[in-house]
Amino acid sequence: MFLNRATLADRSEFSLTDHLTNCDERYSTIEPYVKAFIPEDDLNNRLKRDFSSLLEKFPNEKPPFFGVPFAIKDLIHVNGFPTRAGSELPDNVLTTKEGSFISNLRSMGTIFAGKTITEEFAYHSIIPTRNPHNVEHTAGGSSAGSAASVASGICPIAVGTQTLRSVVAPASFCGVVGFKPSYARIALDGVILLSPSFDTIGFFTQDTNSMIYACSHFIPNWRSFQSDKRPVLGIPKGTFMNLMFDDVKRAFENQLKTLEDSGYTIRFVDMPGMKI
Repeated sequence: MFLNRATLADRSEFSLTDHLTNCDERYSTIEPYVKAFIPEDDLNNRLKRDFSSLLEKFPNEKPPFFGVPFAIKDLIHVNGFPTRAGSELPDNVLTTKEGSFISNLRSMGTIFAGKTITEEFAYHSIIPTRNPHNVEHTAGGSSAGSAASVASGICPIAVGTQTLRSVVAPASFCGVVGFKPSYARIALDGVILLSPSFDTIGFFTQDTNSMIYACSHFIPNWRSFQSDKRPVLGIPKGTFMNLMFDDVKRAFENQLKTLEDSGYTIRFVDMPGMKI
């Protein structure tokens, strides 16, 4: 319903003004329906100030994400923004200094479009965020706002977190690319954690080329997978499959058939301790 092309792959074609104009226009027209962001007073003027500061900071050589608006899940501290982690707690209870990942984003020339809505402490709550494809549907969770901000074209990239499925599920619901790096590839300082032994920062983009570009800058020792051979896809047996509604299971099986027809190998795998 509210969709727009917003890609990092074409970043050379966009000026700083283009980024600001697109973000502002999409936000003002789409955000009232999608509700991806935590409301912010005087957003437009704040963005203008941030863009002016960016021009002063990088007058000559432009860093890899110069002027690109990023949406940040409200579990991640960003200096100048309150952190509530989807809760009703006063922001002074949770807010603290940003961590190394956000500081790295600043050094790469990013602009923060705002904090995105999350389920409370990335666990569970009723949230207002809607799916840009159909505002009568959910955007998934817990990184709902981040996925919706990309799907609606407000931002070309957004940051979320995942414990079990909090990046990949909303990415699937909203029809965007979601990627959860391997555990500990990205530092988690400055993040409110649900499970320190599982939590991982993850990303949303509208296309795979944008995701590859982003990850090549975010993830140490990043290597893009290049092979003419299709990978083998593992499908867990047990609880996750048995809990599907019949129509969901049929759609999933049809997708597996499409992948097999495209040359992928599907292998069903027993998951220890995951049977009912």
